[in-house]
Amino acid sequence: MPGTALKFNAQLAPKAGKPVPLADLLKRLKQLHAELTPMEQDDFDRSSSSIKRVVTELASSNLIGHKDKGVRAYTACCLADILRLFAPDAPYTQKELQTIFEFFVKQLKGLENQESPWWGQYAYLLDNLSTVKSVVLITDLPNGEDLMTDLFRYFFDMAATSSPPRQVEFHMTDILTQLIDESTSIPTELIDILLGQFMRQISSNGTTATRGQTTLDKNLVSAPALVMAKSVLAACADRLQRHITQYFAEVIYNTSSSEGEEGPDIDELTTTHQLIYQIYLASPTVLLNTVPLLEQELVVENTDIRLLAVNILGRMAGANTASGQGLPREYPNAWKAWLGRENDKSAQIRQAWTELTPAIIANRTQDVSRQVLELLKKKRVDIDEKVRVAACHVIGELDWKTLSTRVASKALIVDLNERVRDKKLSVRTETMRVLGKLWVMGYPEVEQRSTLGMELVGWVPQAMFATVFLNDVELNVVLDQVLHSDLLPAASGDDKEIEARVKRMLWLLANLDDKGRTAFWFMVLGKQGQMSKFLGAFIDLAEKWNGGVNPTDESKVLETNLKKVAAVIAKDFAVEAEREKVEADLIRFARFNDRRGYKSLRTCMDPQSDFKAVRSAYKSVLARLKESLASILDTMKMVITRASLLVVNKSIIPSLVDFTRVDSSGLGHVAHAVLKQISTAQPAIYKANVQSLVALIEEAATSVERMERDERATEDTLKAFKQFARQYPAEIPKGRGLTDSLRAFCVKGTSRQAKHATSILLCTERREMHVQWLLDEIVGKLDVDMAGFVPKLSSLSQLMLEASEITNDKADVVTEFLIKQVLLVTRKEPLSDEDDVDWVEDEVLDTECQAKVLAVEALVNRARGSVEGEREAVQEMAKPIFKMLGAIVGKMGEISKQGSTPLSYQSRLRLVAAQSMLKFAALKPFEEMIAPNDFNKLALIAQDPCFQVRNGFLGKLTKGLTAVKLPVRFYSIVFLTAHEPEEELREKITGWIKSRAAFYRQQKSVDFLYTFVRLLHLLAHHPDFTNEAEDLVDFAKYIAYYLDTVAVSDNMAHLFYFAQRVKQTADATTDSINENLFVISDLAALIIKMKQEAHGWSMQTFPGKLGMPLDLFKALPDSKTAAEIARASYLPEGMEEKVAHLTRVRHAKRKGVKPAVPKTPQSKASTPKKRSSNSKEKKPMKKKAKTTPTPPASSERRRSGRLPASTDVRYQEESENEDEDMKMYAEENEGSEEEEDEEEEESDVE
Repeated sequence: MPGTALKFNAQLAPKAGKPVPLADLLKRLKQLHAELTPMEQDDFDRSSSSIKRVVTELASSNLIGHKDKGVRAYTACCLADILRLFAPDAPYTQKELQTIFEFFVKQLKGLENQESPWWGQYAYLLDNLSTVKSVVLITDLPNGEDLMTDLFRYFFDMAATSSPPRQVEFHMTDILTQLIDESTSIPTELIDILLGQFMRQISSNGTTATRGQTTLDKNLVSAPALVMAKSVLAACADRLQRHITQYFAEVIYNTSSSEGEEGPDIDELTTTHQLIYQIYLASPTVLLNTVPLLEQELVVENTDIRLLAVNILGRMAGANTASGQGLPREYPNAWKAWLGRENDKSAQIRQAWTELTPAIIANRTQDVSRQVLELLKKKRVDIDEKVRVAACHVIGELDWKTLSTRVASKALIVDLNERVRDKKLSVRTETMRVLGKLWVMGYPEVEQRSTLGMELVGWVPQAMFATVFLNDVELNVVLDQVLHSDLLPAASGDDKEIEARVKRMLWLLANLDDKGRTAFWFMVLGKQGQMSKFLGAFIDLAEKWNGGVNPTDESKVLETNLKKVAAVIAKDFAVEAEREKVEADLIRFARFNDRRGYKSLRTCMDPQSDFKAVRSAYKSVLARLKESLASILDTMKMVITRASLLVVNKSIIPSLVDFTRVDSSGLGHVAHAVLKQISTAQPAIYKANVQSLVALIEEAATSVERMERDERATEDTLKAFKQFARQYPAEIPKGRGLTDSLRAFCVKGTSRQAKHATSILLCTERREMHVQWLLDEIVGKLDVDMAGFVPKLSSLSQLMLEASEITNDKADVVTEFLIKQVLLVTRKEPLSDEDDVDWVEDEVLDTECQAKVLAVEALVNRARGSVEGEREAVQEMAKPIFKMLGAIVGKMGEISKQGSTPLSYQSRLRLVAAQSMLKFAALKPFEEMIAPNDFNKLALIAQDPCFQVRNGFLGKLTKGLTAVKLPVRFYSIVFLTAHEPEEELREKITGWIKSRAAFYRQQKSVDFLYTFVRLLHLLAHHPDFTNEAEDLVDFAKYIAYYLDTVAVSDNMAHLFYFAQRVKQTADATTDSINENLFVISDLAALIIKMKQEAHGWSMQTFPGKLGMPLDLFKALPDSKTAAEIARASYLPEGMEEKVAHLTRVRHAKRKGVKPAVPKTPQSKASTPKKRSSNSKEKKPMKKKAKTTPTPPASSERRRSGRLPASTDVRYQEESENEDEDMKMYAEENEGSEEEEDEEEEESDVE
């Protein structure tokens, strides 16, 4: 059945030279177009005469070549319709089709001008060609390739220079895709045009790629031309693979193999790689045969080319492509080859490899991410500094989603805590910043107590603040920055934000162990207090100097003093080589003479400033510096940040008090500890908030049950208030409520609560009245069975210390009671061997044992409270107490004549007696009373069989030595820890010794070296000492331990001199010749020589002459005896071979470049450690078998605190850069067996 015939019957072409008028022609063409447009192929009569005439006339040159754009536009539309209706067989010859499509191409250029009145016809033509696919007829034409090329060029140029509608863009893309799919061959020029769109995009970025780097994926703009090119590539990937590969193969070969002095054209190669990357983003599969070319580049000798290949493949591996699979799955061989470059011989390539990993970790599968993360762990110990920096940096580039889903285990990143100890500052600095970022990202999870959050970042604060003990001044500056920018970012000052910041600080502290909290407070309060004093002094001098405008003699003195203070400040911020700049910047600041700035600085450091005032003043002074002295801004910001009360100020006290009252987040105990720290370092902060502390005290004193329930929290509150009361007694609130509460604690609270409460009462105006009330309440009713005996005894002990002038009348009565009724009597029923443990923790310590400990403290306090009296009278009064302490130490704590004292009581009494002797030693009149034999007995507590006794004693000892309260001779005791069985304690003491030794070396003092001769004397009197070879090997370890921690090449001559001098003297503590001294002298000289040879040190003969301690050594009887002793050898045969292992140069095990570091809690947890029978683990309820029914022999007792004789104790070589100002070790033991003495208590962080 014939279809519908064309109704159009008008003339289009001119006849007999009579052209159709333009208006008529346009009208007719519009009419024809309107009729053709709705017609369908199936309902169209192709044989009608009208359609045949139209077909002929439309193809005539009169219409196709008409000068009017409208005529040409409508003609093109009608021709497109004819092709649509006659498809698939065009009603034209090949020559006519060639003319028609050339005409179409020219008409399509009209799409560039969307303002054209004929733009709709151009769009219709495009739509028709795309939809009907008649454009594919071009591929059969003789000049088809030229037409295809023209279409590609026109379309992409138009898309690049204008913004065509999305539909137009879609049809152009479709047409180009059809042409590629249907063509039998693809012109090379067409490939150039297609890839040129990516090159056009590269140029439009406005960036220049440097050698080995790609900038292609930065600031990309989705230009229509690029979008079209990507779409064509993706749609025709299979057809284009061979051509794309051929293109890149030629370019890469030509540029890589170019000869000449310059070698390969790296810039050209860089551009080529950028192009490959862009193509990969659009269609990974189109590069099926191109990627192997990049894979080959990974193994070429030229470093620049390898670097380019590593960069491009790494970017491809991390990119999100259209396929969504990623390079590891699409090109596994190339991926494997790229992974191998992590170990490239070029550090530059290893660094580039490392920097490319964040996107891979984030965007690829879990298995791929883990694979890369494992390799990154190796890069963090790479031999090259920049690679290690990059390996740390990339972890900070990961977001929390990636960390929680891809990393998901701290095992893959926890080694970052070792990089903060890296030997290079840049690595340490970057690691610190990365750790700060990790905490910022993970804090919301930590706050919600997320298990994963704690797993991933809970360890971060500890790792960061452990760096404080490295005494790296530059790293401490970074820690300051991270602390204020990431860990505790500044709040605006309103109550809610301050509360949130306080909570953040509490969570931070909750994730620190004792050592970490000590370091935190050292940075936040200790260094702040120290720096505020220095900066305050600097400001005072600067104001007087007045910018140096008057060059008088006084001005010169002020300038000199300013420079001295500036030098002290600079020491805390820069290494010696760079301090000059810090000093110069400080002087420039003083010369600027900014009075307003001085005022702002004082506000920043004033404890009475709230956070808003501190923050405002801080920002103000920095803004003024930026405006006027920008060159010194960085230096001054470091100094001002450390000196300002940005973290701890009076604004945080209300929030802290609220946390102690409502412990909804489990942070109440941390808040109490913060209050205590503030009271010690900055009690003035409490002036505006003292009523808050009073309220807490009064609430806690409401009942005995409340006192016991909130025991430690209340103790902290009382201690905080006590520190405030001591410094500002006039500020103590008056009223019955506080007084009654404090009295209640004195007679009903715990021993420590009573101790603090008593001290507070003694700070009040009515001190005498309170003392008398307490004496009447306690001494007047003194009985071991009285109610509240323990707190009353604690109060009494404190009274005897702080109010001795009032309590002296009662002292004799109290002393007799304490000795006869408390110390010498054991009321506890005898325990079975199984139940008689050697240590019981504080929480379960019974009242009788507490009373005995308090009795000893009270007797000691009686003597200490009277120390200001006449020396002879004070010493005479203290003699019985010294005798008692010596007996307790000498008899291992067994003071009962019946020998019925439980082992746990004995351990407590030994510890309190030893610590009490250290308290006496800190006071000159009493220190003189400690004879060498008493000293030797006391020293053996460092090897006590019970760990808790050793730990508590060493804690007190090291704290006293660090604070320079104890004489230097007490240093010799710490070296007895050479055989300490608990590795953690031994490492802690080792680090402390090295710190102190470094301090004395910096002071150029030989005082510390005198401890060597005292140690030798102590060893000669050790109960284990014999001249048997096996025992001497044990004692050689003490000497080797001393040398490992103290000796350096510069002091070896001193030490060898001292070792020889011991053999040239006699023992002043005995009348007879003590050959043990000569044996230990020969042994020390041997070990020193072997140590010197092992290290290759040159040791000159000591040129001077130093005296020996007269309390230990005296001259030999005569020169003959001296000569005989000097000629004799007191060592057994073969000792050199037996001790050779002790002097070998021992290096810490290293992986890569890791420095030797103390064991971390993580490694401790993962590796079981053999422990002595006296474990320090807190297991108060566990019953242990009695080690021996009677006190052991002296030698056995001393060996029980040591490792077996056959054990080779090795000590890691550690840095000696611990800070001499870091008086911290003892803080780690605070609050275990006893509180430090309150009348002489210093800042918990000095």
